[in-house]
Amino acid sequence: AEAGAIRLVMALRRGGISDTTILSAVERTPREAFVPAAEAERAWDDAPLDLGNGAVLIRPFVAAFLIKALEVGERHRVLQLPTGTGYQATLLSRLCRWVYTREPDRVVRRAAEKRFRSLGVRNVVAHAGEAEGGWPEQAPFDRILLSTGFDDAPAALLEQLQPDGVLVVPLGPDPLVRSVTRITRTGGG
Repeated sequence: AEAGAIRLVMALRRGGISDTTILSAVERTPREAFVPAAEAERAWDDAPLDLGNGAVLIRPFVAAFLIKALEVGERHRVLQLPTGTGYQATLLSRLCRWVYTREPDRVVRRAAEKRFRSLGVRNVVAHAGEAEGGWPEQAPFDRILLSTGFDDAPAALLEQLQPDGVLVVPLGPDPLVRSVTRITRTGGG
């Protein structure tokens, strides 16, 4: 795993991820904990991994790129949607104060919560719910990260940002060609 982690970090550096805090979070987050045993050998590849049942473990470069765009700080409260495997939330947990995450699929959410516990991640709060609605009861957030793509940024999420808060979302009508979009909430809207 250690050699795989080093190989992955070098690949991310070559891809333009130079932020050492992000690279350290990737290196310290055991990807094999997020994949079935049969895929453990490929866990550290810089590639998305098919987990079956339509679930995919996000490609590490994409995860790191989204976090880089988020410009997250150690005091931030971050909303990350959806929970999925919990990999993205685990990376964020190493970079900010609190991560809030929602997942509509109960089985998927419980598996992610079990991973958080086994990895000793204590600053992630997972809850049932759809990504589009965010988590108004816990708002406002300093940062919001949508790991799945949307045609348009959900308005409900923009309202859950602090002033000067940042939302990062892959946007566009074509699921295969989306652009990572960074939206900053100014005082008025």
